[in-house]
Parts: sequence; C-alpha cells; structure tokens
Amino acid sequence: MSTFTCPEPKLLSKKELNEALKHFKAILKMDSRNPDSNEKKVIEYIASIFKKEKIPYKIVQKEKGRLNIVARLKSKSQNQGLLLSSHVDTVPWDESKWKHHPLSAKEDDGYIYGRGAIDMKNHTIYSLMAFLLLKRKKIKLNRDVVFAAFADEEAGCEYGSQFVVEKHPKLLEGVGYALNEVGGFPVYVEDKQFFFIQTEEKGFAWYKITFPGKESHGSLATKDNANYHLSDFLFDLKNLSSPANPSKVTREMIYSMSEELPAIKKFIFRLLATSWGNSLAINVLPAEKREAFYAMTHDTFAPTVIESSKKINVVPGEAAVYVDCRFLPDTSVEEATETLKAILPENATLQLIRHGGPVTDVGRGPFYDLITEELTKDVPDAQCVPYTLVGFSDANQLYKLGIQVLGFSPVFFPPEVNFSDLFHGHNERIHKKGFLWGTDLFYRVVQSFCTETN
Repeated sequence: MSTFTCPEPKLLSKKELNEALKHFKAILKMDSRNPDSNEKKVIEYIASIFKKEKIPYKIVQKEKGRLNIVARLKSKSQNQGLLLSSHVDTVPWDESKWKHHPLSAKEDDGYIYGRGAIDMKNHTIYSLMAFLLLKRKKIKLNRDVVFAAFADEEAGCEYGSQFVVEKHPKLLEGVGYALNEVGGFPVYVEDKQFFFIQTEEKGFAWYKITFPGKESHGSLATKDNANYHLSDFLFDLKNLSSPANPSKVTREMIYSMSEELPAIKKFIFRLLATSWGNSLAINVLPAEKREAFYAMTHDTFAPTVIESSKKINVVPGEAAVYVDCRFLPDTSVEEATETLKAILPENATLQLIRHGGPVTDVGRGPFYDLITEELTKDVPDAQCVPYTLVGFSDANQLYKLGIQVLGFSPVFFPPEVNFSDLFHGHNERIHKKGFLWGTDLFYRVVQSFCTETN
C-alpha cells in the first residue's frame, strides 16, 4: 500500500466542508448526461442556492433545457477578474459495468462513486463554495470574481461556453484569469509526488468519413462492400503514426520529473522530450503509461462511432466512421486534416464536423506561483509542474476572450489509482478526503488571489 497520505484541510471549518459534501452529493445524484439528458436540474439547484444567499445571477440557454448560469461578486478594483469555470454535463455510462449506480453518490472504502465525480462536478462545488464563502465572509476583493457553470462541454461546448462567449460575452467582461478542470492531481515518480497544473491543451477536430459500396442482398457477398472499404481504412488508421513534436510545456514537464530518476532512467525518460528518441522511450515505459505520453507528444486519431447497415441481410451501400482527432498546439486543424486525407481512398468523403483550439501555453506567472505556494504548504515535498491537457475543455472557448485559463482542480489519489482511467470510465469516483482537501485548497487559492491585501 501507498505511504502517501491525503493532506488535511487547513482553513475551512468542519461545517463548511460538510456543506460542500452535501452539495456535491446532491448534484452527483442528478442525471446530466450529454446527450441523453440535460443540465437543467443541476443549474436550477445552483440557482436556488444563489437565491437563498441573495446573489444575483443570470441563466442563458441556446436550447431549452441546456442551461448556463453566471454570477458575479463585484469589487471596486480595475484588476482583471477571476472566473471560476466548470461544466455540469457528463458522458453516459453502462450501469452493468459499475460497482455502484452512477447516480448513487455511494461512499465505499474512502471513495464517493458517481458519474461526474472528477469530470467535473467536484470542481463545480469547489467553485460554488469558494464563491459563497467569499461573500459570506465579506472578503474585500481586489478583483471581480465570476462563477460560471456551463452546459455541453462533453459534446464540444456549442450550447455552453461557446454560446456564452459568442452571444453573451458581457457576462465575462473584465475577466482575465480562470480556474478550470484537469489539474492539481498527483502523479508519482519513484518516491516523489508531482502535481500537474494545466497551462495548455491540444486542439480537437471531429470528422465523419463515408465509404460508398454496392448495396445488395447479404447472400451475394459482394466484394464491393462499404464495410470492407471502411475496415481497410481502419487498418491504415491504426498504423498511422504522426511524428513526435513535444511542446515546450511537455518538455518542461518531462525534464522536471526526470530529475528524480536514476541516471539511466533519467536519460531514457528525457528521450520523450525529443523528436528522434520519443518512440524508443515510449516503448520502454510501463504499459499503463505509454498511451498517455504518446498522446502528450503526438497528434492522435481515434475511430469512435461506426454507422452501417441496419439489417443483417443487407450489404450496405454506404458506411461511415467518426474520427476524434486531438492535435498538438503547434499543429493546425488544416495540417491534421491533411494527415487524415493522406490515407483516405479516392472514393471516400471526408467531412470536418467540428473543431476547436488548441490553447497555447499561458505561461507561468504570479497566479501560477500562488497555486504552487499554497499547494506546497500542504505537501512540502511535492513539486508542481505545467502540463498539456490531451483532451479539451471550456478553455478552448474562453481563450477567445483573452482569458488565461489554468487547469487546477485539486484532489488526492494514492499511487495505486490511475487517475486518468477514471475520466469517462467505469466506476468513476473521487477520494472523499481528497475532495475535502481540494475544497479547502481551492478556496485558499481563490481567497489569496482575490483579496484586497494581495
């Protein structure tokens, strides 16, 4: 078992932490699957709290039920404001693969189970509690603090942050900084704890590729079968290898983490930061680490949904596959598209459905340093390192307004739990003590950054 233990909350009272836990379990039990449900219940729950606290708020929606809520604590300062950003939609689930029902918020062996436990209803409550406590404690603010809970992040942000940014930008007026998801979690190398802080993220492009064929009766077994053409393409896609191109952020992360390794391991690990040695280094990594480091250093193309015949005895005249591409900050969507086109047969049709980002490195600065300072008060031997998110988040919309987004949603997990496997996976769960510590640390960071004396 791990010798690493969860830090204890330092500032918030037991009553305040219990309130956070109550709100967290409440929204964890609400079905906000995208696209099978909507975000209405969660947003209305948050609105009811704001009403009770007499906090003005605004709800906007592009489509019925796809609600977004924004509220603001105003200051007298002209400093750039801080946005506490989260999304409340989740991906679907297969209940048969779960230990506890995905809407149960069941506690078991120190964890709280539920879809959205780490992606990202925990962060919604971190943000909500920080926002409420700043008001209740009558903190003198040196900048406006804005709370926003968005819809539709899991499906590309169209009804959520994109809608707010494009149609209601005044709700985010004056905001220069944001705290968003996917950062503040521990990664273990040898006997050292590293906490990742997201400073950039890959772009995304979603494609539909259609293959024609000869529609016929299944008994004829024609070779001009759209499914055969599609499967030939999938074989080529599986073997497609884009060149390694680690970003500056990824290189910094790799070099920082490698300092804790013995000489030979350090040399091999640092090969990940090179274009020429990356493949060798990935092949000698532990199996559970290879996919993550490959994704951090390459453009990736993953087939996800396949559409074909609806009947077992009909050879389809057309088959289609959807491909999810995530491209590096130095790659453009046009370059990613050309990479895909290079392996397409002439008669296939390529359609770019949606794309966004990338979000390039926001750099290090006083806000990043403050996060590091507060976190290392709790974990003195830990080191904070910047990293590149291989997925996408609402940051790919917020950056259009010039907002510097840091991914910081602190939580503790022991080394035996693979944190990244929990995203969109079965048995998504959060360490209960880690959630309480994260609530406390998040509030301290927000309070320190936004108080008049800082």
